[in-house]
Amino acid sequence: LLSGTVPDHVDVIIQDLGPGGLPVAIIYYIFLLVVSFTVLNLLVGVLVNVVAVVTSVEQEVQQVAHFRQNLTKMIPMLDEDGNQHISKEEFEAVLINPEVCAALQAVGVDPVGL
Repeated sequence: LLSGTVPDHVDVIIQDLGPGGLPVAIIYYIFLLVVSFTVLNLLVGVLVNVVAVVTSVEQEVQQVAHFRQNLTKMIPMLDEDGNQHISKEEFEAVLINPEVCAALQAVGVDPVGL
């Protein structure tokens, strides 16, 4: 069966099938066709899976970059004492802001749970 899956020497295989005649050769060619399409479908499935995973990762990276960009724009507005750090009280005040809540929800963070 392995020589049918990877037909490197088809002429030798056909000579081996010679005594069986035409029906055996037809069955062999059908087997060869089915195996070729099966391997092709397997490779296409792997390729589609890889593309789906890469797309998912790229979308997540873009969402995080967009969130980071929005948050860095909002931090100067929300930093009440101007020390470039957000204290616990300032962070709690941030969670009241609907823009921040929407940005957190866009990346899958539940602002109510924080």
